[in-house]
Amino acid sequence: SNLRLTRLYSFRLDTEERWEELYRAVGKSRAELTILDPLSAFMGGSENNDIAAKYFVDGLDKLRERTGSAVVLVHHRRKPAMFEGRVTEGGGYLEARGSTHLIGWPDTTGGVTRLRGGGNASQLTWDKTRGGALPPPRLFRLNPHTLTLEVEAVDPVVVMKELAAGGPRNARDFDEEVQRRLEQAGIELGQHRARELREELVRGGALRYRTDPANKRLKLVESGGDEGLA
Repeated sequence: SNLRLTRLYSFRLDTEERWEELYRAVGKSRAELTILDPLSAFMGGSENNDIAAKYFVDGLDKLRERTGSAVVLVHHRRKPAMFEGRVTEGGGYLEARGSTHLIGWPDTTGGVTRLRGGGNASQLTWDKTRGGALPPPRLFRLNPHTLTLEVEAVDPVVVMKELAAGGPRNARDFDEEVQRRLEQAGIELGQHRARELREELVRGGALRYRTDPANKRLKLVESGGDEGLA
């Protein structure tokens, strides 16, 4: 197997000696990818302290330079808060906890969200990529038998693109039909998340808007023709 799991307790990367231990372990294993899960278990000091955060990400940069291993940090977003009378969920890497040194360090950031009513379905969305377009969101499930992640057949991205390919629709009707189809598959996306996902696909070129010729105040959704986002 090319997968190695190491469970470390109280292994704070807050001294040069601890960093050297990590460099040696990763170098000896010849790992191409190193995952630190979660960040809070390894970082010394407060996540909100700029000095501690800068020391930590500098150590990660040195880890990459000395071993050639890519690094993945598993971190948590802020807890939901009340906004205009409703509960908001963390959206994007700017909602991650801690110093801007931590938030700005990665080349690529994404998030995994459990879908309400979707059983063990979760959605992976990308917030930032350096030097490239954002990949589309993807819905997946954990197979309890093989412990592998499997892309869900009923994917909100696929549903939206197929619906748009059928011709222009009023944006509100479009969202309602997407939710109806997903609910038939036992997945509750939610109205707010449906709008967010539609906007993400418009920015990526998979969908586009145009004005309804019969009512200039209405916005129609249609296919953007960007098959590169499949």
